[in-house]
Amino acid sequence: MKYIIKGDEPQEFVEWKASENENWRPKWGNIGNIKKPLQNALLEEQGFICCYCEKEIDNKSSHVEHIKPRHAFENDRLNYQNLLCSCGRNLNKKEPKTCGHAKENWYDDTLFISPLSSDCESRFKYSNSGEIKASGENDNASEETIKRLNLNLFNLIKSRKNVIDVHITDTSDDLNAILEMKDGKYQEFHTTIKQFFNL
Repeated sequence: MKYIIKGDEPQEFVEWKASENENWRPKWGNIGNIKKPLQNALLEEQGFICCYCEKEIDNKSSHVEHIKPRHAFENDRLNYQNLLCSCGRNLNKKEPKTCGHAKENWYDDTLFISPLSSDCESRFKYSNSGEIKASGENDNASEETIKRLNLNLFNLIKSRKNVIDVHITDTSDDLNAILEMKDGKYQEFHTTIKQFFNL
């Protein structure tokens, strides 16, 4: 999980929420054409990787994720600080869920590690098999976050192992260059590389 620093909300989203039409109130259900610039802003501030698993994402493969679920936290439905982009937009019904889809309406302030927490990267570690684990003993929040987001789904473990294997012979200079943002994008599984190779 990579630490995400929130930027300014897109102007279209600000204006849409500030509309003074007395017969209309901004609600998540009527976001319409504003969703695309909103999603673009979220993708850009995340470097086009999923907020949870760090798979590469774009407009077609991602959905807008509410950290605090909109069904339970009405006041945060349109709060830009509560919004991120998660992978898995067009999941097949038979596909196992991960990240935002696996999390669904779960949120626990004491057990959820948010990508907006400055220490989130240090709370996890990665094995050479590609598995993600809590970095500290008895870190219930890290363990629960991994479980709730299904971050050890077989395909994710396999993808993380592949990225480790691809870069296993790289020098630290090569690895640091890979971790730099290029054309507004981060390397897929950015933190896996960073943590596994102790960068």
